[in-house]
Amino acid sequence: MTSARCGSAPVAPIPKFSIDEDQSLRRDPQLSSKTSTWGQAMNWKTITAHLDVDSAPDPRLEFAIDFASNFGAATSLVSAAEPAQILESGLAIETAAQIMHTEVAAIEAKQRAIYDQLRSKAAEGLHVEWSTSMLDPTSFLLDHLCGSDLAVVFASDFGQRADFRRTIDIGRLLVCSGRPVLLAAHSMEPFKGTRVVVAWKNCREARRAVSDALPALAKAEDVVVLSVREQGSDRDWSVGDVVQNLTRHGVAARSLYEDRPSLSVAAAITSVARGLEADLIVAGAYSHNRLREWMFGGVTRSLLEDNSLNRLLSN
Repeated sequence: MTSARCGSAPVAPIPKFSIDEDQSLRRDPQLSSKTSTWGQAMNWKTITAHLDVDSAPDPRLEFAIDFASNFGAATSLVSAAEPAQILESGLAIETAAQIMHTEVAAIEAKQRAIYDQLRSKAAEGLHVEWSTSMLDPTSFLLDHLCGSDLAVVFASDFGQRADFRRTIDIGRLLVCSGRPVLLAAHSMEPFKGTRVVVAWKNCREARRAVSDALPALAKAEDVVVLSVREQGSDRDWSVGDVVQNLTRHGVAARSLYEDRPSLSVAAAITSVARGLEADLIVAGAYSHNRLREWMFGGVTRSLLEDNSLNRLLSN
């Protein structure tokens, strides 16, 4: 059973269906016909994306479907929002029930609108799973990731409240999911993945991130393993080992050392990534305690707040 901190209460299975007219979920014949090679074995096979009910669905649908198709992966789309709990004293039970009923109906209408957009955008023969719930989004997404290799989440629209009843708690998702999480750039432009920057630090989280990101690294034309030397620290020579290991996996990897005493580590990472016109930053998340990062700041917090680039983070 999932722990109370990271998961959610058991819920009834949510029916999943395909975009095929017969509403059947079938395996992509292109996937089933491929031989089981090492390159395909390390590829992502199922990618799950969450769509907020309060955000514009069009660009998010296009990004998620396009990203999954780039890796020949099945696409699972989920959308969840939790109705507000009416606890005001003196409020009649009938009134509270009516408010709850109205909010549930509004959430269902938004989820139906997302599904209608999905049907209009999904290409013929494209198999997409679609699931909805009245749970909080993070719990619902966590429940679905046991059958997925990667979670894709999006920044809220400008002006949208950070309400975790209606949007993803990315910090909790990173800590609890046991899966890499791709945070799409706010532009949501189609993912190219031509150049990738690996923000390297010799710690468990960064090692996990490199392993989790192998499908994207293998497709890239240029992978830069970046080490930013913090003030008073020695150069991290483990970068060479990372490059060597990636090269053995067939990844076009090279090393880059940066001394940026005037910038924070996170600012140096994003500055290098922009200078290289990178499509993606790969990094470990919360190598320090999450509470400490929330109170004092840190690389993970800064990367979460910078939505100008695609970021793949692992804990």
